[in-house]
Parts: sequence; structure tokens; C-alpha cells
Amino acid sequence: MTIYKNEPVIRFIGSVVAFGFLVMGLYAIFGASSELPELNQDRAFWFGITSIIASVFALVLSWLIKDIRGVWCAPPRRNIFDD
Repeated sequence: MTIYKNEPVIRFIGSVVAFGFLVMGLYAIFGASSELPELNQDRAFWFGITSIIASVFALVLSWLIKDIRGVWCAPPRRNIFDD
């Protein structure tokens, strides 16, 4: 596995997004109050698990993909009239 270091700003911002997903997931898992109904606690738990999985994918994609612009940046629009 190669860790790419080109375009460090975009890769760092992707890492910040991954950290945000991780914090949100941990808060959803451990921050749910016992006063909530059981169904809402279950939803918060599984949302937290999903958010943590998304954080792992965001971190891996941020550093292990060679062309990062295809992941975190929208490709430019193609004009159908230009050939």
C-alpha cells in the first residue's frame, strides 16, 4: 500500500471530514440518554456504527487513492456541444 502525499490540502480536508464522522459516530453511540425510548437508542447506536464505518472509508480514501480529485472534488462539467 502506498500513501500518496500529492495535493496535501485536499487530503488533509478529507482527514478532517473523516475525523468529523468519527466524532459524530462516537457521540451517537455513547451520548444517547437513557431517557430516550428504546427505539431511538437503537437508531442512534446504529447511526453511530454507520458513521464510524464512513469515517474509516473517508480516511482510507483520503490517503490511499492516487487521484484524489475524483473522490473529494466534483469533476468539471462537460459541455455536450464541445467535441
